[in-house]
Amino acid sequence: TGLPWALIINSQWDHPMERVDMSLAYPQFVEFAQSAGAQNATWFENPVADYQYTISNAAQN
Repeated sequence: TGLPWALIINSQWDHPMERVDMSLAYPQFVEFAQSAGAQNATWFENPVADYQYTISNAAQN
């Protein structure tokens, strides 16, 4: 896919649920990665709540 295998995020962020594609949990991430960070630098601030690991989401799985 050409996307990175590791990330360093210097702030709190919401982890995607297991087996959820990063591009579903964070739609702006793909453009960020493909642009080498030139676009959507705050991609991690805009998660899709349905794909985030939370106590309520974990209980449903």
